[in-house]
Amino acid sequence: MQKQPLGEVIAERVLQAHHADGSSHPVVVRIGRPYTERERGVDWSCPGQVDGLGDDTVVTVHGVDALQALLLCLYRVRTSVRHLAAEHSLRISWLEGDDLGLRIEPETPAEELL
Repeated sequence: MQKQPLGEVIAERVLQAHHADGSSHPVVVRIGRPYTERERGVDWSCPGQVDGLGDDTVVTVHGVDALQALLLCLYRVRTSVRHLAAEHSLRISWLEGDDLGLRIEPETPAEELL
């Protein structure tokens, strides 16, 4: 993974970081549009950013196609949020719940969703 500009933002989510003293502040997750880098020997790349937890570096994740790059970027962003929140002793929420909605697979079996 390497640092890259975020480029065109295709998805954004605002989370809340909750401090032990009861205060909170926003944490913004941004996903950039996947793009091809075949000339560099990389099939697809997707940039992502977590802003509001101390490290707002844009990180680019690579995949064999646009969908894999996007899914891996979502995974990277989710793990970054969890890691940075733990590092700063923060609880992160979305829509007042602990599920950030950034999982690739739902916790509920697919047949129960139908």
